Amino acid sequence: MRISQLSFLVLLPILMIHIYAILNRQPELAHLSEVLIFFPLIIGFYNKLEFSNQNISSFLFICFLAAMMNFYDNKFAHLAVMFCWMIAYFFLYREAIRHTQRKMANRYMKFFFLALLLLNIYFLSGHLEEIERKVSSEMEFGFYGIYYLNLLVLAVVGLVYYLNSYSKKSVYFISLIIALLFADVFRDMATFYLQDTSVQMIQALLHSGGIILAFKFFVTPERKLRLINLL
Repeated sequence: MRISQLSFLVLLPILMIHIYAILNRQPELAHLSEVLIFFPLIIGFYNKLEFSNQNISSFLFICFLAAMMNFYDNKFAHLAVMFCWMIAYFFLYREAIRHTQRKMANRYMKFFFLALLLLNIYFLSGHLEEIERKVSSEMEFGFYGIYYLNLLVLAVVGLVYYLNSYSKKSVYFISLIIALLFADVFRDMATFYLQDTSVQMIQALLHSGGIILAFKFFVTPERKLRLINLL
């Protein structure tokens, strides 16, 4: 059995502990399992990860730091974690831009891109309107606005990368963006206006899935997909 396969076997009980901790409202155990998720992934993909690549090493370090800061349960720590993720997203889409091959898009592709962009803007603006009613100051709301603007930029980069460089690597990237985007939305839903265990569980699964997909994105070489790969 390869190390990467063994690491996923180790990862499964950690994810189960993570879900158990959320369902039973044990935040300390949930935060601990969130930190532990990184170790089997790093060990499993160690030989394939290019730690000399600043985008990879910076993203993983900042994500790990954000997971550690979750142990501090207060508003300042919550905003600090979000700030860490903003920086992590920068290195993530910087890596995607590095692999993007620019091509001339036809009008159907341009329409598809514009439709998805407008749809993202619509949903995120509606989400921000809900947050605006709950936050205590304009400065805090401004921070959330900058955060989601950064997330929108990440979504745009992901769409451009996927539409121009259709490869297995770009599929991982667009998938992890979708996972992280919805994880952030569900996180704020659980924080501000829908404090339900099921929402927290979905957020945790999407967030953990995003981390796993990020590792897969970093270790997958850039190669064009053929039709046979889709079957």
